[in-house]
Amino acid sequence: MDHAALAKQWLDERNVHGANDAWYRLQVLARTHPEDAWLIALHLVDLVGQRLVTAPSSDALRVHVASVPNEILEYHAAAFVDRMEKECVRPEFRALFTMMSLPDTAASGSIIARLKKASGGTLRIYPGAGTKFAQVAYEVADAFRNGELDAVPASTDFPVPLLAKEIERRLPGRTREEYEIAAAKGLESSR
Repeated sequence: MDHAALAKQWLDERNVHGANDAWYRLQVLARTHPEDAWLIALHLVDLVGQRLVTAPSSDALRVHVASVPNEILEYHAAAFVDRMEKECVRPEFRALFTMMSLPDTAASGSIIARLKKASGGTLRIYPGAGTKFAQVAYEVADAFRNGELDAVPASTDFPVPLLAKEIERRLPGRTREEYEIAAAKGLESSR
């Protein structure tokens, strides 16, 4: 697999067709083939470079590039903590952490602490399923489903991209009760 070519292709597709399809494919790759996603993420950081440091936090490219290591950490934190720490010496890579958040259930407390330290304290940690975050995600998803909302509210205590991801996950075909049961059982499929 030519990771550099895939990173370039992702940027090209994102510029031509919009980010959603390319972004989704990279997120799935991060969950299922994290080693490949990691190498692509490193190439993306090299390609985009200084823009990751200077762009505002609302910059869509910055959000999308950060989603790859974020997704890797959410599912494979223990396996990638050493590499994340090593890459955080690069300002371009460390800047991604300002866009990242993890559930406190993604890894042990010591790994979360190492990641938070490597990020310079910018990595946001939120409570895992069954807590206030899940409750807010359920309420907002219900409001979308009922036509009461057409955008994710910025007035919650949680990052909008993260909340939007949870809402998207909750909307297709499953009820709130099913998510609560899945969360209670700790099923990976509820992620």
